[in-house]
Parts: sequence; structure tokens; C-alpha cells
Amino acid sequence: VWYGGYVSRLRYCLERIATDTRVLKQNRGSQGEGIWVCKVLDGSSDVSRSTVLHLQEAVDNHVEKMTVDQFMKFCEHYIEGDDGQLIDQRFLPRIVEGELRVNMIYDQPTEIVHKKPTDGGISATLASGAKYVSYQLDDPMFTVLMDNFINKDLPKIMPVIGSLTNS
Repeated sequence: VWYGGYVSRLRYCLERIATDTRVLKQNRGSQGEGIWVCKVLDGSSDVSRSTVLHLQEAVDNHVEKMTVDQFMKFCEHYIEGDDGQLIDQRFLPRIVEGELRVNMIYDQPTEIVHKKPTDGGISATLASGAKYVSYQLDDPMFTVLMDNFINKDLPKIMPVIGSLTNS
């Protein structure tokens, strides 16, 4: 999470973006708005304020190019106000394979959904053109996943979020 003044945030950004592709996301966004995949355009590890970044926003997968300094100034509106934050995380390249979501009613799984971005995209939102495929809970492709989730993970998750399971 980015805190502090512009200079400390800039220093942090320069250090992180020089090492690998990053994801910067505002904490107020939804559906991919304000979530940016950021990497140095030319692949150089020598990064300065004038280094050009390749930026892709998850909301619609559009691409922009800005210098580090321009992007940092652009991000200022994400950190304004009491709840303003900009979260930095490592980019996970397998996101292009999509994500699985297990829909629940209380402690009971009801459906498995595979959210797959469009080719060349990173966003799994419907607005970005992602495809959603629903699966039954007993689909053989997910037997091990669901067994581990229901029998190992869920009994640990429910008490942490303040709910007790029926088991």
C-alpha cells in the first residue's frame, strides 16, 4: 500500500517497476476500474522518472503509455481522501488463463464459474469481454479442488470471517 508523500511514493515505484511487471490498484475500484498492469516499455532495468511505461487497465484492457512521472501524477487521484490507497502487487501472468469463482450461499457452494479474459486481455469482467462458463459442483474437472475447498479450507475460513459452519 502506498503511503507518504510524492517523493517517497516515486522512489518506491522506481524500485518496484525496475524489477518486474506490477499491478497497481486503487481500493475504490470495481470491475477493473483503476487496476493497472505496469511494466517498463523497453524492458530496461534502468528506470527513472522519464522512463516510459506500458500500462493496461483491467476495466477494458486498453493500453496507454506514460512516463513514470506522468503515471505517478495520474495516480494521485486514487490516493486522495480518507480511504485513498494505491495497492502494489506482483503481476501473476497466469491471469490470462482466467480465474475460478465458487459462488456460495452461506457455507454451501452453489456453482463454479470460470471467468476467462479475451485473448490478449487481463481482465475477467463481463464489461471487458471476458467469457463466463458455469460448471456444476460435481464436474470431474474440479473434484480435487472442491474436495479440498469444502473439507479442508472452508472449515478454517468460516470462523475467520465470523461465521460457523454447520459441520
